[in-house]
Amino acid sequence: MGFRTRPRPLPPRAEKTWVRKDELQRTDAEGRLFRIAYASRTRDDLRLPDLQAIAEQAAARNRQSRITGVLLFGQGQVLQWLEGPAAAVCAVMGAIQRDPRHQGVSVLSAGWIDARRFPDWSMQFLDAGERAGSVVPLAVSPDRGAAARVFDGAAVRHWADRDPEGICTAQGLAAHLARSPEESLPPIPERFLGCPRARAGLVDEVCRTLGQGWMDSRYSGFEVTLATVRLNRLMLLAGRPADPREARASAVVLAPDRCSELTGALMKTDLLRSAGYSVRLIAWARVTSLRSSLRGTGNCPIIIYGGRVGIDSRDAKRAAAMADWLRADYPGRTILIGGRSAGPLSEWPDRLAFHSQGGHPVAGKPIDWPALSALAADPVAALAR
Repeated sequence: MGFRTRPRPLPPRAEKTWVRKDELQRTDAEGRLFRIAYASRTRDDLRLPDLQAIAEQAAARNRQSRITGVLLFGQGQVLQWLEGPAAAVCAVMGAIQRDPRHQGVSVLSAGWIDARRFPDWSMQFLDAGERAGSVVPLAVSPDRGAAARVFDGAAVRHWADRDPEGICTAQGLAAHLARSPEESLPPIPERFLGCPRARAGLVDEVCRTLGQGWMDSRYSGFEVTLATVRLNRLMLLAGRPADPREARASAVVLAPDRCSELTGALMKTDLLRSAGYSVRLIAWARVTSLRSSLRGTGNCPIIIYGGRVGIDSRDAKRAAAMADWLRADYPGRTILIGGRSAGPLSEWPDRLAFHSQGGHPVAGKPIDWPALSALAADPVAALAR
């Protein structure tokens, strides 16, 4: 495999990608979980301390209503993710719509979810300004794709608190994979086996460590390639999920022909299947045969793999070129680019649900939030009125 001249160093890691415990699933007592993500502008006189105070007040109220989520602020824009019982979430949205501190409220995505994304945060405030460095910076006018990446960064920040030692685990595993004799390779640590999100976080950090090590000349191209092959084998030995019998939705994962590695594509496939998606993985895909490869996949989203390790800059370029071709040939179909530049690997199930339940942003003002809250709380009584 030939590698081009080393590109500029990777940007410093802004988030960690770890979780120790399994995701908090909904309980029968709590009922179905509902999620709303919205964007708004703040009044000109509101500053960072004001938003922090708002988040603290909201956290106190949310604990009573079993609502969790995150509030991000930057460039005069607010992004908020609310999750919990549908009636409570809709009631909060009604209050936000009436709050004069919010302007131009736009619902980015709303729908039922199987598990909370921010179970430990009643309402965490995060600075998403240009210089914050803790999450992906918030654009002046974020579109749905940009908002999804910001929420991804916040989710990784949330789950990182549960396993602060995970980074060292991944760095040690990366070194073993690159340089240890075959008989000395350790297995995947047990705590990462039971939770798909944790396993994806491990793969993400191992790949980041290998890519950065290559940039810093600590690992050769051969060692990185050997490490990714060994990592794939370890993940296979640890067990890979099959397609679910009753899938919640479908997706296609494409790895373009001549991509330098498939590690992230394989992990993404496993992660989505564990989340209930039926996934068709098409490896080494060529434009000339794409139509036949995609036959029978309907209109489900297509995710194009752009490389997770990052030692070959052509991976991202191939993915972008394939995305352009698919968007022209399949107008209206959701085409997403994966890989290192697309954000954390562990967040793909939530990201896909965010996109599929989003459509175009909807202005929040015409929505009768009190009526929706009443309908969610007691559908029979609400419909009888």
